[in-house]
Amino acid sequence: MKNLIQIATTLTLFISAGTAKSSSPEPQCEATPEFSIGTDLGAWALDGHSLILSSVSGNCRILLETWGIVVPDSITNLNKDNKDKGWQREITEGYSLHLDTFYGPEDQGWFSGLMFSHFRSEITRRGYEDKVSSKTSEVLLKFGYKWDLTDHFSLEPWIGFGPIWEEVDDSPVGGETYEKNLGNALVTIHGTYKFNP
Repeated sequence: MKNLIQIATTLTLFISAGTAKSSSPEPQCEATPEFSIGTDLGAWALDGHSLILSSVSGNCRILLETWGIVVPDSITNLNKDNKDKGWQREITEGYSLHLDTFYGPEDQGWFSGLMFSHFRSEITRRGYEDKVSSKTSEVLLKFGYKWDLTDHFSLEPWIGFGPIWEEVDDSPVGGETYEKNLGNALVTIHGTYKFNP
């Protein structure tokens, strides 16, 4: 299920690429704000949670998000120093600020932006009772597309990538320590309900 969502999202972005504009978005933020509530569908697919509140003015958007996920082994194993050592990581408290600009005059179609996040994790290892914790900050560059399914509902597949800064408890678990990550890449889908279309 997790891999299916990632594959579907990636294909959706590539299929839609032909409609993208080549020029950079120009912020036009003077319009009356519109408010939305949403969620990150990818977080729920990873046994987590997500709540997003957003405000749109013209083609400028601000999102505030609280979230958490269970990090899949396939992601943990991308760091070769942690690969196949039985590490399990759960992000228990995540908070993000998204600043987006749409390429058109309104909040529809292609957009880009930045996501600033801070989150706390609990890290365990299969076969051991001990656990360690970590604090992480990241900045991701975002690119995505917003589909308005109705006047109120929309779907937004997007990708993001950027550096991260981690503070990890270096206490050993089973004779091994969890090694820090230096970067992150993300593919996901947001679902949104607009209150005043």
